[in-house]
Amino acid sequence: MLENRIGLRYARAILDLSREQGKLAEVLKDFNEFLEVCRNNHDLEVLLNSPLINPDKKLKVINAIFKSVFEPITYSLFEITIRKRRESFLISIAESFITLSNLFHNITLSEVTSAVPLTDTAREEIRLKVGNALQTKLEIKEKTDSSLIGGVVIKVNDLLFDGSISTELNKIRVELKKNTYLA
Repeated sequence: MLENRIGLRYARAILDLSREQGKLAEVLKDFNEFLEVCRNNHDLEVLLNSPLINPDKKLKVINAIFKSVFEPITYSLFEITIRKRRESFLISIAESFITLSNLFHNITLSEVTSAVPLTDTAREEIRLKVGNALQTKLEIKEKTDSSLIGGVVIKVNDLLFDGSISTELNKIRVELKKNTYLA
């Protein structure tokens, strides 16, 4: 809980600063890259969260990895958080920043699960229809699950649109078990 509040506070500040300087897209790209590096390199996450490692050593590692590729705004945030011994919040800050940026741009993340990979046409149709219904720009993360048999399951925040064949078959199965037919 505390991690989310601190992350959100730093994220709001960096969002405002990046908007003022016209660098919102670049800083967003930096945070996405940072999260990707952390997901692919568990050792970096351990380094950031370790209270035993000296902040100067942490800063040297962060400097070697990110200083030449990050915007000065983003790198300054990393430097400040490490010097203040709040580097364990960097992942939370990055996630909060991405969420706030999406809210600012009216972008909603969705998860679309289908039996087979979506075609470009189907993907665009889902993006348009669901996005228009929710009055937002829809960003789709795709998954495949052959147990669906066909159709799609669309998850947007707390909403779930289930148009899969397996769900329809289960509904029919339940109805057939409920009803007793006289011959």
